[in-house]
Amino acid sequence: MMMPFEPNKNHLDTMYAGALYTLGELPGGAVLMASFDLVEYFPTLGTSTIKYIKPVESDIFVELNISEEEIQRIREESTKNGKSNF
Repeated sequence: MMMPFEPNKNHLDTMYAGALYTLGELPGGAVLMASFDLVEYFPTLGTSTIKYIKPVESDIFVELNISEEEIQRIREESTKNGKSNF
């Protein structure tokens, strides 16, 4: 995923913190939606933290994937315990 800089620029000419957070959080949901049947699995965000290291002054990109092994582990743990933390 990519977040363009210009429409997400703040009053300091850096990227708005909320846009950075969104790009960090949103791909997780997209990966889960692509990997699990959302009729059977109900992902919820338990906690989230972000540490801003330096100002962003350009478009930003994120790449995220989940292995087949992790998907299987989550399915098995969910079946056994009714939930899975990951």
